[in-house]
Amino acid sequence: MRNLLIVMLLLFITACGAKKGEQTVRSVRTVHPQATHGESVKRLSGVVKEAREISLGFKTGGAIERVYVKEGDYVSKGDTIACLEQDDYRLGLDAAQIQYEQMKSEFSRIEKLYRAGSISANEYEKASAGLKQLEVQYNVNKNKFDYTTLVSPLDGYIQTVNYEKSEMLQAGSPIVTILDMTAVKIETDIPASIYMKRGEFTAFTCSSPLEPDKTYPLNLVSINRKASSTQLYKMVLAPAGTTFGILTAGMNVSVEITIDNTGSDKKTEYLLPVNSVADSAGTPYVWVVSADTTVKRVPVTISRVDASGKLIISSGLDGTEQVVRAGVNALTPGEKVNILPEADETNVGGLF
Repeated sequence: MRNLLIVMLLLFITACGAKKGEQTVRSVRTVHPQATHGESVKRLSGVVKEAREISLGFKTGGAIERVYVKEGDYVSKGDTIACLEQDDYRLGLDAAQIQYEQMKSEFSRIEKLYRAGSISANEYEKASAGLKQLEVQYNVNKNKFDYTTLVSPLDGYIQTVNYEKSEMLQAGSPIVTILDMTAVKIETDIPASIYMKRGEFTAFTCSSPLEPDKTYPLNLVSINRKASSTQLYKMVLAPAGTTFGILTAGMNVSVEITIDNTGSDKKTEYLLPVNSVADSAGTPYVWVVSADTTVKRVPVTISRVDASGKLIISSGLDGTEQVVRAGVNALTPGEKVNILPEADETNVGGLF
């Protein structure tokens, strides 16, 4: 009995020693640093604008006879917008036409007498000058009469109507505002810090919460060279494509500007997920898996955070490393790890 107890005790001690000698190998997932070539993305608020906004007014004054459009109407080039009361202008035109026709007939008679030598050259020249003067007066009155009808100079939408029937207005007073929607543009304001890098802009895009799955490429049109009172510089962009989805004038969009921050040395930077970087006494570092599947601590320099929330690493990596993606605070230098394969997007849950 005593011998049996001794044997059992020895087996127990041996089993405990074996358990203490075993080491748990952690399973980790890794990620390769993604090269960014020093590019950063700045996101700004912008607004969709019409190609142009035109205020239309009569070239002459008077009382409004009729307004043919209302706000929101679409008009084509040449459509009648409004007209003034024409009675007085018609009387002036008729009077000028009568005088002109009478003088024209009189001049024809004087011209025959001049050719026959019955009147002097001076009398003939006076009659010719009088005819030309009346012709000018007739054309002036005819133009004024034509000016009583206002037509659209382009295709567009009526944005505002400022006057109603019977109201008096002066020449040039804007009666309507038309939006030219044949094209749109994007306007945004950039601070001086971005304006100073305008020569390093490489790409422009915009998106809207109304179409969260769509991004529209843009082309740079212009940047104001003088800042506004708020120290911002207006930048105008145009859609690179022919279609612009459902976005129209007045809608807010998010504008993204890609900037090349590398300068002349073209130093490559790398993207890493936030969870892959740890910190020790203010020094950021990552765990790199060596060829023997042990991990080593590698200090890195964080340059900034990109628009997607990833960290941009400016030094410490060359892009060939396998960096532990998560659980970095539980590792120790020289610890052996098991690298898990990447999940197959077509085999969710590892069922196959």
